[in-house]
Amino acid sequence: MKASIVAAALVALAGASQAATRDTAYSERGDPHRWYVPADTPRAKYENAAREARNALADQLRECHGSHERKRCEAQARAQYRNDMARAREHLAPNRQLA
Repeated sequence: MKASIVAAALVALAGASQAATRDTAYSERGDPHRWYVPADTPRAKYENAAREARNALADQLRECHGSHERKRCEAQARAQYRNDMARAREHLAPNRQLA
């Protein structure tokens, strides 16, 4: 009886310690902590938006490789990247009007 209580307490404690290491309720095991750190400064917001723009460009260029209109597809992807980066730079502007 005493051993089963100790075992149950250890299982509960192990589960609580795993839950305590998660950043949010929707965090998955193995997720890096940085995924859940909010971008709360203008510089952090810019860096996050720039990273998103670079990754979106890479994804779009990868999709263009199989296209029969590859040149136009790549041009559109780069134009979208320029727009995304312009939007990212707005985070650094002193009088930014972002939502």
